[in-house]
Amino acid sequence: MLSDTIQFFVDNDIRFNPTSVYEDVSTSVTNLHKTGVLHKEVMKNIDKNLSKSTEKKELLTKLQKGGKKLFLLTNSDFRFVDEGMRFMFDDDNWRELFDVIITSAKKPTFYSAHRPFREVDPKTGIQFPTYLLETM
Repeated sequence: MLSDTIQFFVDNDIRFNPTSVYEDVSTSVTNLHKTGVLHKEVMKNIDKNLSKSTEKKELLTKLQKGGKKLFLLTNSDFRFVDEGMRFMFDDDNWRELFDVIITSAKKPTFYSAHRPFREVDPKTGIQFPTYLLETM
């Protein structure tokens, strides 16, 4: 997005401040993610925005069968990831390809923050309250 915006200004001989362009693009992208607008738009036309990927599924399966431990770490929420993975892999059981799946990670603070993990009900996408996880 950033490089396309800058290229547009260059191609059209528009003067710009690189810092301002970075800040504006960064703020726009952040807002699209936080509001959920981006995910809703991607899912409206999932077949135009994502592609089927049997090769990736085969690679993950091969790694898993080879004894590798696989994880998925993403800032996206579970419902978006679940719908996208089911579409790309053409498989409702895509979660079996991973040993650990972490959604809504809030990277980069994920790496330094001490937030509790919460389990998500795969059928509803609803998080279990933390206190339930502590008693499980």
